[in-house]
Amino acid sequence: MEENYDHLSAEARENLLIMLVALSRSDGDMHLRELKYLQLATLQLGFDVSKLEEIMKQNTAEKALPTEEKDRMTALYYLLFLAVEDDHLNAEEEDFIYHFGFKLGFNESMLRDMLALFKKTRYPKNPDELLNIIRKYLN
Repeated sequence: MEENYDHLSAEARENLLIMLVALSRSDGDMHLRELKYLQLATLQLGFDVSKLEEIMKQNTAEKALPTEEKDRMTALYYLLFLAVEDDHLNAEEEDFIYHFGFKLGFNESMLRDMLALFKKTRYPKNPDELLNIIRKYLN
């Protein structure tokens, strides 16, 4: 099911895609599943795959981070799921998620708990596991 991110500005959606490309490159090895994830994310964010190709050719820096809580959480989810797409969450990817997680306004403890969950299980089987972490820190 595709989500509609029309409420995000084109700049914010592009920035999320830029962050995802940067994360996929952070460990120096882009897995085929990571590329497929990027292509799907590109479409979900309302872009043509040519936008992904453009961003991948350039070494574009992020522009504007989302400010609304839902949008910041969406960005974090995309980053977390991409990080485990190749079945391995390594130190470079963790550092990247901490870096952007802080920039998105999340605290270290929440990021650490979310990363621990994704290390334990590639995709949390129960959505409540993620929601419980979020509730713990955002209430």
